Amino acid sequence: MDFYNSAKHTEISIERARKAYPPYPNTMLIETTNIGLSAKTIDCVFVILAAHEIRDMQEQIIFFRQMKQALRDDGKIIVVEHNRDIYNFLVYNFGCFHFFSPRRWKEVFKNAGLALMQVKKITPFINIYYLT
Repeated sequence: MDFYNSAKHTEISIERARKAYPPYPNTMLIETTNIGLSAKTIDCVFVILAAHEIRDMQEQIIFFRQMKQALRDDGKIIVVEHNRDIYNFLVYNFGCFHFFSPRRWKEVFKNAGLALMQVKKITPFINIYYLT
């Protein structure tokens, strides 16, 4: 699924990425405010290095609420993201401000009604958030 909307998601980095790597053929286009999944039909959702492109917090909350609604009772959401932290600052310099802090992610997840089960750092630069 691809939620990119050039009118909403206007960061220069995503524009460059879209030019270099067009969407995979047959990718389903969705809106962050309407992902089009029926309730309790999904076992697991993976959001990999993409959710930070949704810059507006309310839009992020709506996006994650929809995923929560689509999950079966024992379903999980796995979010992989860079964080706005010292490690990413050392690599990306001021570009690290494109990412969100762990505190911000936790607030989004909580406001979306999700439970944060675990946070795992897989490299100094990337965290995995396990949600139910």
